[in-house]
Amino acid sequence: MDGKLTESQRIEREEFARGHIAAGQSPVEPRPAATLVLVRPGASDPLEVLLLRRPERARFAAGAYVFAGGVVDPADGRAGLEPRLGPDVTRAELPALTAALREGFEETGLLPADGLPDAAELAEGRRALLAGEAEFGTLLERWDLEFRGLRVAYLSRWVTPARLSRRYDARFFVALHRGGEPDLAPEELVAWTWLAPAEALRRFEAGDLPMLFPTRTTMEELSAFSDPDELFGWARDREVSPIRPRLRVEDGVVTPVLPDEDAADRDAPWGRP
Repeated sequence: MDGKLTESQRIEREEFARGHIAAGQSPVEPRPAATLVLVRPGASDPLEVLLLRRPERARFAAGAYVFAGGVVDPADGRAGLEPRLGPDVTRAELPALTAALREGFEETGLLPADGLPDAAELAEGRRALLAGEAEFGTLLERWDLEFRGLRVAYLSRWVTPARLSRRYDARFFVALHRGGEPDLAPEELVAWTWLAPAEALRRFEAGDLPMLFPTRTTMEELSAFSDPDELFGWARDREVSPIRPRLRVEDGVVTPVLPDEDAADRDAPWGRP
């Protein structure tokens, strides 16, 4: 069976094998999480998205291309981001937005703020943050950072399927890249690439770019936009509702499906979560 699986199917199956509950058991409460989807105008494509590859030995999404993100920490609610935001930035979901920016900085070294310190001080602050020696809010205050030039919008909200034992309630934010190349945290990520959404999906279909279901569904959504202006205009006007995929398991293949897909009701052996 392994020889017949695509890389994405292998990753989906590994996530299911790593931890799931039995049919009829109460689902695990999902942990709040946040994701940062960085976009930019491309040299040859009107819109490119930053994708980051997880290590093959990672505990989560091993070998997959992902966006930066992670769990919302209690300190994210104390970071004091609101007065530093510009008038065009939504103030909804502030702890999650703070977590998304923090995770992006921790994992890639990229921080889309005004008035950044020099590279050495920025690197030392990042090291302290990763080591648990500093909080993100402390760094924002120390450096007196402003996010008034930040172009960001609340994009989507994904809740891990109820059958999995490691669950997240992840809010996705799309932000415009403000310059610089990623400097990856090696224990978290091993490679990065900027790709147009359509090209990422083409490589996924060819088996060359493994992506988990929320990532590739997001890329499908982003592929509809011709440039960042169109994307942000759409994202700011939309109402975000939780997306709650379910899982179908057939012949050793684990397939996430959206709630409105008929196949989920027809084939999922445990029915609705």
